[in-house]
Amino acid sequence: MGEPTVDELIRHLQSELGQTDDILDSLDRKRRQLQIETCIQEVLSFQQRYKILDDAGIDPIKITEVVRLIHTAESKSSSPEKSTDSEWCEKCQATLEDDLDFCPACGKKV
Repeated sequence: MGEPTVDELIRHLQSELGQTDDILDSLDRKRRQLQIETCIQEVLSFQQRYKILDDAGIDPIKITEVVRLIHTAESKSSSPEKSTDSEWCEKCQATLEDDLDFCPACGKKV
């Protein structure tokens, strides 16, 4: 038995979706259906993106570098929002860029 394929995962999720009819509580049933439907959409999106990249000759599994840094708890502990320095966004504490008059993370005007 080989590795499961994306198509097998989709079939499995569709089977799970059919079994949600057995959930008696309507709120739980709707919540589970939404979870499974969302998962199916993500799998289909992944499958489509993979094919586009593969057809373009780009390695779809290649790990890319981070686009922007996310502040960790340690960096937030230095209280950038209390700083008089204008290098931090007051709304989201992202690093501001000198050449922009807005926060690149949340869009707040500075």
